[in-house]
Amino acid sequence: MGTKKPGPDVFGKALEDTLARSESERASSSTRCLSQTAILETYHELEKRIKSPFACGGTIDITDNQGTGPTAKKQKINVSPGQASPLINLFWAMETGSTAQKLVLPFGSASALQQLVKECVPATFGRGENDVLDPEYRRAGKMDPNNFATSFHPADFGIIENVERILLPSINTEKQNSLWFRKLRAELYNLNIYSGPSGLFRKHVDTPRSESQIGSLVVCLPSKFKGGRFTVQHAGQHIEFD
Repeated sequence: MGTKKPGPDVFGKALEDTLARSESERASSSTRCLSQTAILETYHELEKRIKSPFACGGTIDITDNQGTGPTAKKQKINVSPGQASPLINLFWAMETGSTAQKLVLPFGSASALQQLVKECVPATFGRGENDVLDPEYRRAGKMDPNNFATSFHPADFGIIENVERILLPSINTEKQNSLWFRKLRAELYNLNIYSGPSGLFRKHVDTPRSESQIGSLVVCLPSKFKGGRFTVQHAGQHIEFD
């Protein structure tokens, strides 16, 4: 019994099917490669973000006018190599036109410090859009920026530049990273005093005071105290500033 040779249409159809299967397999393989690449890139980005610093801090040496030894030695980050701050002057007045009072830190008189504490008002905290006063949650005094001034400014010691370098995500080049829209500006907000016997501020999330605020810069002025620890937490990680 003879066999019939397949015609050209049969060969053409078989060739088309083979090419289609081959193309499908290549596409599937390519898709798998792309998916794996995308997943790996996502993992790397997540790892990078998780490991990125979310807080930074340090100390600055303070010298008296005669240039004697520093009063602060501990240093978490090198804020400004070799640069020390002179004694810090704090001025305040509660009424317009009244004579300003002065406190020199860290060697100011106890009476001036007590007067400063006395003239502060109880500090509130933000909860949603409201300012709440609750001594069980926050026990501190505050003074508004229009009532006080200080000779210390973070920009004089490279603090702002260090915050930009450590906390802002890098773009591409050093030149691009230094563009004007990448610069931070520190604005004086409040003077807060946590005095004895039990000043406190429980765990909380800072309430942004403007749409352009990215964080809070806390400056601890040089005054002797006991106890107290400042802890910053993010995504299960803790950084303590003692």
